[in-house]
Amino acid sequence: MKAFFNRLSDLMPADASLTVLLGFLIADLFVLQPIEALSGWAKLLIDIVTVTGIVLSILAVLGLQRATGIFVVLAGAALLLRGLRLVVPGDGIGYVQSVLSLVAIAILAWLVLKLVLRSGRVTIRRIQGAVVVYLLLGMMWTQAYRMIALYDPSAFVLTDEVSHIDPEINSKLGMFSFSVLTASSFIDMTPVNPVARSLAMLEALIGQLYLVILIARLVSLEVESNRMGDR
Repeated sequence: MKAFFNRLSDLMPADASLTVLLGFLIADLFVLQPIEALSGWAKLLIDIVTVTGIVLSILAVLGLQRATGIFVVLAGAALLLRGLRLVVPGDGIGYVQSVLSLVAIAILAWLVLKLVLRSGRVTIRRIQGAVVVYLLLGMMWTQAYRMIALYDPSAFVLTDEVSHIDPEINSKLGMFSFSVLTASSFIDMTPVNPVARSLAMLEALIGQLYLVILIARLVSLEVESNRMGDR
């Protein structure tokens, strides 16, 4: 096992793995998820490939620590439940899947954020890691909104179709999540459930605070690094 992680670290050094991780997330969010015409099994296969790439990227950085082990277990369990739901449809399985996915994404965001904010010179790879965390925040809220939509089918209303959102269409929930996170003006969905509204307000607040706090922290790290280099 140790030899495997050593080999993995040689193939993907710590900072380089952040670039690989960003590439997988961009491909998943902006290329794969919008392809709603794919069958359920095709989507599951894509998710397996994506999660495998993410897992290998984060393991290349941190190895099999307790937090990474928990992330791997939760991500694997979420994938198993997604496959199970294709055979045995049910909102209960989908709800548990969303909970596991939410916790797994939160752990991944925390692990990457620790790498981004560690002491040392700020590099382009660490900035890419900061973008990874930002994307993960949007994905976390997407799963939270999906949980609400599964529990209350009338939680979201599409303003252009005057109909309720299908919780299985992750791309629309993701569109809503990132629109709120980035304070964009092209939101075509309205949360009518009180919990959904509160989560949307919280996401909008975190989306702005994250950028401000991140920039301040990265600037302070760069200044500190330059100061230590001058000594």
